[in-house]
Amino acid sequence: MQKIILLKEPNLLRDEIIRVLQEKLPHYSVVSYHTSQFEQMKTSENPLNMDLMIIDTETHIDPKAVKEFYKDHDVKLAIWTSRTDHQRLIQLFKLGFDGYLFNEMEEAELLLAVESMGQGKKYVHPDLCTILLNEYIKAST
Repeated sequence: MQKIILLKEPNLLRDEIIRVLQEKLPHYSVVSYHTSQFEQMKTSENPLNMDLMIIDTETHIDPKAVKEFYKDHDVKLAIWTSRTDHQRLIQLFKLGFDGYLFNEMEEAELLLAVESMGQGKKYVHPDLCTILLNEYIKAST
């Protein structure tokens, strides 16, 4: 069974994400942690015993530090954001995560994103693609 770790503060959205993933993707086990449990999670969870970690940008967890911590492990890392703050997203895009998820996602989009990353593909929510494309155009001209 594959395992997903969700680093997101407790709220209705987090509970719904967990419910959808467990119900629609039964071959995944889903575990969630909030910010205060992150250090404990790093020591209690075997880094090789998870397939995907989704990090909410609204937590106090540094995505760059998480990326660095798991760089030598075969763990897919995704960012979950509720904002389209241009500069923040550009910084996150430069870190090269496997997925960039957005609060406005529909259930089908979430499932597609998780399955795509599980197959080794990258996923960027369509609402975030414009920012990424514009930055690419700016950098290449």
